[in-house]
Amino acid sequence: MVKRVSNQLLIQKTTNDAIQTVVGQARSEPYFVGERSGAVHYLLIEPESDTYIRVESFEDAITAMQHFVRISLSRNDFLQYYKRLEQQIVKLSRSVQLKIESLETSQRKLERRRSDEELGHLLMANLHAIQSNADQIEVHDFYRDENLIIELDARLNPQENAAAYYRKHRNRQGKSHHQNIQLEELKTLQLEIQIMEADWAEVKTRKDLKEFERQYKPFLQQESVQQAAILPFREYILNGHRIWVGRNSKSNDELTFRYARKFDLWLHAKDVPGSHVLIRRMDTRQPPLAVIEYAAALAAWFSKNKHNTVVPVSMTERRYVRKGKRMLVGQVGLLREEVILIEPAPPHESSK
Repeated sequence: MVKRVSNQLLIQKTTNDAIQTVVGQARSEPYFVGERSGAVHYLLIEPESDTYIRVESFEDAITAMQHFVRISLSRNDFLQYYKRLEQQIVKLSRSVQLKIESLETSQRKLERRRSDEELGHLLMANLHAIQSNADQIEVHDFYRDENLIIELDARLNPQENAAAYYRKHRNRQGKSHHQNIQLEELKTLQLEIQIMEADWAEVKTRKDLKEFERQYKPFLQQESVQQAAILPFREYILNGHRIWVGRNSKSNDELTFRYARKFDLWLHAKDVPGSHVLIRRMDTRQPPLAVIEYAAALAAWFSKNKHNTVVPVSMTERRYVRKGKRMLVGQVGLLREEVILIEPAPPHESSK
């Protein structure tokens, strides 16, 4: 019992001595300002040499505090500018990648599509069999040795229908050529961005940032680069899920039929004009309910019914969205849908 009390007294005395030593060091000169893990610290006690970088000492507390405030503000300015520039680089890289994917998908569709020139040839070979005001004709396809139904415009005569298919063929050839040029330019730009991203990963200090800006600011300010960073729709992010919202009728069509994948979730305020909204699926699993409700609220907000208390919103997978031949820009039809009742809500500031 006596031994245990003695040990407790010894521990208490040692602790008191340590506290007095720390207090004595804190009250005495000098004072210290150091950086660790990207943060600036005001220190009353000299730190161990391996725990801080750029440790500076001062003879009085006021000078030390003034230096601390100046360095902290400068550090915050650096971090804010660093974050803005990083967001710009990430946005540019993501936009270019999406545009490349979109063009490659479009090219694959053109390659799989039946040649309009062949359809024109088949019509020319069967002019005698086309009846007046017919909207289709069944012919023998001598390219594939099978019967084939060809759609016709009932307002045109047989020769004009054939000419229309030849014209479509020329237009698609021109479109394919233009897309190939775009794709080549974007892939070249993507390589330049990847080099820039590798250099960005080495930026750690203000000096590094200034050198990076000196080297890449002209590149980032090029009109072609700035245009590449612009997507034809709004983008919001909630819990890691990307949500795209069309800006206008043309943007709606591009979002739905050029950028969307078939299993992405598509939403639109039911039976009223409004933006197409898309939840970009990470995989085949259903996005979380919170993400679906947020996207539905956006679809309601960016619609003619945004001022209603509750708005019905159609939701389906992109593969069930169809575009009829005579539909206007932005108009679509749905093969199936689920209807969600939701209160319209503007985008969260944090999701922009």
